[in-house]
Amino acid sequence: MKRFTLVILTLLSCTAFAVAQTKTINVERPGTLCDLLTEEELATVMELTVTGTVNYEDMPIIRAMCGYDGDNNTTGVCEKLDLSGATVITLDDYGSDLVNAIGINELANCATLKTLVLPDNLRYYQSRGLAYNSNLAEITISDDNQYFTAEGCALYNKDKSVLCVLSAAAEGTFVIPSNLTDAYPSAFLGCDKVTAYEVEEGNTVFSSADGALVKGDELYLLPGGVTGFLNIPEGVTSISANAFSGSQVEGVGIPSTLTEVGQSDFSGAENLVRFTVADANPHYLVVGESFLVNKDDPRILLLGAPGLSGEVTLPEGITGVNNYACSQCSKIERLIVPEGVTDIYDFAFGSCTGLTYLSLPSMLKTMTHQCFINCRNLLDVYIYATEVPQSNGSVSFYGGAKGCTLWVPEGTLEAYKADRGCGFMWFALQTGNSIKEMTSSGIGAVEAGRGSVEETERYTLDGRRIEKPVRGVNIVRFSDGSTRKEMVK
Repeated sequence: MKRFTLVILTLLSCTAFAVAQTKTINVERPGTLCDLLTEEELATVMELTVTGTVNYEDMPIIRAMCGYDGDNNTTGVCEKLDLSGATVITLDDYGSDLVNAIGINELANCATLKTLVLPDNLRYYQSRGLAYNSNLAEITISDDNQYFTAEGCALYNKDKSVLCVLSAAAEGTFVIPSNLTDAYPSAFLGCDKVTAYEVEEGNTVFSSADGALVKGDELYLLPGGVTGFLNIPEGVTSISANAFSGSQVEGVGIPSTLTEVGQSDFSGAENLVRFTVADANPHYLVVGESFLVNKDDPRILLLGAPGLSGEVTLPEGITGVNNYACSQCSKIERLIVPEGVTDIYDFAFGSCTGLTYLSLPSMLKTMTHQCFINCRNLLDVYIYATEVPQSNGSVSFYGGAKGCTLWVPEGTLEAYKADRGCGFMWFALQTGNSIKEMTSSGIGAVEAGRGSVEETERYTLDGRRIEKPVRGVNIVRFSDGSTRKEMVK
């Protein structure tokens, strides 16, 4: 381990210029590769051929020579790696030796690797073994190998019915073979330069439409290199779990045939901010351009676009926020939940790690299971409910910030501090957190020092937006995000 640490430090810090080299090494005893290389060779070998037997202690050395050590890029410059004459031993899921295998992440993220010759005796390929290799343009393996075949920068099982990996160096249009029936879940990771998928004639499992890959009636994968707006093809009824992984699209059109939208279906689409829905779709509507609701109950927010950023106000007319609805929205910084919302459900805003400011309405009644879990950068939370919201017994802000202030209405401080349901008591006990009362104007002491505050919105008590004061109780929202009730006679 001490020797391995020295190897990595050498690759991270080496700045001296040296002549590029070609190196062939025979490893007779697994785990000794680092003893067969000089410090200069670690940073200068551009073509490396390894024979003999290497294991899980040697492979990190090879990976570091190809530009990555598992945590950081290195100064390794190896562009061609030939393992055709090597036996590679990795670890299986139970920690036992797995012979003739490329292990999980074993040659992933190799920034300089351009050509890879896999072992002639390769029998096992584990998930993400060659993922995110953005320059790996050529993968080859012996025609005599019984288990795998390679073509261009793709690795398949022997009969090309399963795609093991498509290198992240792939670009343009990628053609799916006629007999492909499946792919590893990690097969397309990092393929952000592919702009379209085509399917060879005769394939009975996959098809392509507008460049997207479709499996049966399921949207299987969007090309990662497509930006702007993309329509999901008509005929698609559901979306696979990885369809939007690494997608760069900014807008998505939902067809009339889509009948299932899961809470994580758009996971990975970090730029997605806009939805449209075909008028004939019987299930879904768009509100506020960036949010989906179900036609059967349009008052419940079903899903927020994962690319939402900056300050976000949830749309008017919403009364509840569904499970996981905005749990992918890690770029939201200021969130205003408007008057009219009474319920926030399980994990609704979980892992919104960019969130620093949160305003919750006076009508809020329930906050269920960890609805703000892992919102660890919160600084100020304003909650205007004079009665402490109810919960199902789970801490709403679990795993959250330390150093956050929860501002509550005047006269409610002790009730919030004593609360065990939503976990406000637990919140107050976390290092640096505090619960404080707002002033009678409804503006917290911290907010009061931020300059002039103006009215920006006005609502009736049932959450309907109004343009001017109306008789009865009005809910007034100010430019700092704060809210107060006002009686109009």
